[in-house]
Amino acid sequence: MRRRPLVVAVIVAILVASISAGLWLRGDLQPASAREDTPDWTSAANYPVQVAGAGCATSSEFVYCVGGNSTDVYYASLNGTGIQSWIRTTAYPVVPDSPSCVAYERDLYCISGSDVYYASVNSSGVGKWIAGPSYPSNVFGNTCAAYSGYIYCVGAEEMDVQLNTTSLDYVYYAQIGPEGVGPWVQTNSYPVATVGASCITVIGYIFCIGGQNLDSLQIGGGYILSSVYYAKLNSSGVFDWTQTASYPINVELESCSVFSFASPVIYCVSGQRYSTSGSHTLSDVPNVYYAYPTSSGISSWATAKNYPASLQGLSCIASVTTDSIYCMGGAKNQGPSTTSSYYGMI
Repeated sequence: MRRRPLVVAVIVAILVASISAGLWLRGDLQPASAREDTPDWTSAANYPVQVAGAGCATSSEFVYCVGGNSTDVYYASLNGTGIQSWIRTTAYPVVPDSPSCVAYERDLYCISGSDVYYASVNSSGVGKWIAGPSYPSNVFGNTCAAYSGYIYCVGAEEMDVQLNTTSLDYVYYAQIGPEGVGPWVQTNSYPVATVGASCITVIGYIFCIGGQNLDSLQIGGGYILSSVYYAKLNSSGVFDWTQTASYPINVELESCSVFSFASPVIYCVSGQRYSTSGSHTLSDVPNVYYAYPTSSGISSWATAKNYPASLQGLSCIASVTTDSIYCMGGAKNQGPSTTSSYYGMI
């Protein structure tokens, strides 16, 4: 979206004044290249089946989505006018339970339960799936992200033989190499046991937003978090976690993605929250918030235009190529999933 010249002039003037005052070094203001626009949501090509909790990732100008609750895998090309037709491609080897998928270079990596599979991706779809080293725990609801040749996975939900569930604070990472993904190594635990958080990696850090702690019982089964933590990454794992500006609402099963501009921006879309007043119930929300991550954390969150529907478990990805966010599927609390897709240009 184009800004009016007056707005640009004001931003430049503020930036110059800030540098003179030394504010830039303290990180009080965002750089001039920071995108402050919020997406205008527009309908895109519907996903071929009703889906929630699909593992979606983008590579080049394509999006690839795995499962949700079936072995179906679809992909589509992206552009500034939406999502092109969805095409079915190589089926996933097993039925995944809310897989967490990441794309790195020209490969797609998916983790669900203890199953780990990867495959090459290109404009013709997804290649043959190859089994990688098993994830250390048979879990679901973890959130994974890739950065600089490594995959990092945070939290999860585990079920015992009596079908009791508990959230976990485990964090594992594995190296990506020519032969796929290496063995999983445990690193610094997340500060709180959580499931259903959303994590992204950018500027050498991992940022994790919200989630649910199943050990702190509330109506609805657990305590939904507004906390946000971040940590520095390297080949030895995750450094100490630091708490930063809280998300404006408590939330789980939201979908966060990042635009890696010169000044990166995180967008988090929809999700489920717990009402702490009135009827004390769980409800899906359309809220969208964004923030600028730095090596010092996040100073504050800003409100963007609401998503067209109140959903949990939708799958959103960001494309710098098209300057757009694309979101697929999702479900209502205790209700059916949807085929709807939307995109918003930043």
